[in-house]
Amino acid sequence: MIDITFDFRTDSKGDPDTYSSTLAKYHQVLWSKQLPNGERMELKRSKDTPYVFTWKDFELSSDTIIIEMVDSKSKKLMDQVRQSIDDFDSFYEHILHRSYSIGGVIIFPRHRNSMNQMRGMNSIIRDRWDLTLECIRRYYAGEKSPLSKVIESDKSFYDLFVDFKGYVDFFLLQDCVSDDYSRVDIWCGDASFEKSGLPDSVDEYLTFIRREHEFLDKRNARIQKYCIENNLFADEDTREPKWLKSFIDKQKWIFAKTYANKAPHEYVVRGKVEGTDEEFMSVVNFIQEKGITMCFWNHPNKYIFVDDHQYWVMRDGEDDPTTILNRCKIDEYKYTVAWKGKRGEKE
Repeated sequence: MIDITFDFRTDSKGDPDTYSSTLAKYHQVLWSKQLPNGERMELKRSKDTPYVFTWKDFELSSDTIIIEMVDSKSKKLMDQVRQSIDDFDSFYEHILHRSYSIGGVIIFPRHRNSMNQMRGMNSIIRDRWDLTLECIRRYYAGEKSPLSKVIESDKSFYDLFVDFKGYVDFFLLQDCVSDDYSRVDIWCGDASFEKSGLPDSVDEYLTFIRREHEFLDKRNARIQKYCIENNLFADEDTREPKWLKSFIDKQKWIFAKTYANKAPHEYVVRGKVEGTDEEFMSVVNFIQEKGITMCFWNHPNKYIFVDDHQYWVMRDGEDDPTTILNRCKIDEYKYTVAWKGKRGEKE
């Protein structure tokens, strides 16, 4: 059900937070679960405003947490970035496409002067998620921040999570904090809140983009793992049959050395497997018929998930004698934000 590569712009007639029905469905599925305070949140979509979720007395809505900083206040910086990158338009579309995946969104209480609004309007926060999360950490620690007022206005919401760890774990944000939850990973600058959150230079901007997209990749992988563990990916008839797992377990998987630093994975080739060709093709056909469609970069393919690996097929036609069955660990399914241009080669 949850496709971590889905670009929510593709089913939106405007802002995906408002118009994407897929995003609304994903939010409803992911966050309808037990809260740290022991209650169970069951999100319902409002009939009048489908992008609004209700539970008890709460109204919640989606907010994007991965940003590109292309607003008018960033014009001077972005003009410099544009001049420093070959084919900036393609670069921008590349990071925008990745931004609108499920790892790049969250839900907040919806009301006038909400967190969604105030963190974007605040000149120190500048809509940055790392600085926003630091403000939330300070709330639970009893410390003041630039967003104290709006957070305190939603005290009943944040109390649902008991403490900062509860909030982070519930929304699968662990890759933005230290192992002991005592520190938020700040993507550029510091968390002194003494100046604007806007990067000071092109290099600092690109560092920020790289680090926030590293977080995006890790959160997407974490969401993917959570979905697999909680059977949120597909209906019962798409679960792997016992014969498929038996075939997988007896293979002598070959590590793809050429892709060690780009896309680490293992593979076996038709005609060189442990078992019969009929068994091999049964696995291939199962993936093609029952797998979910996801993208590596912008290339769609069918994937299935077994234990801590995901599997996909590469072939040139149905009868290709060199058909390859690939697999990689779920947490290694990631993308690169590096761009071929003045600042380095695409990974």
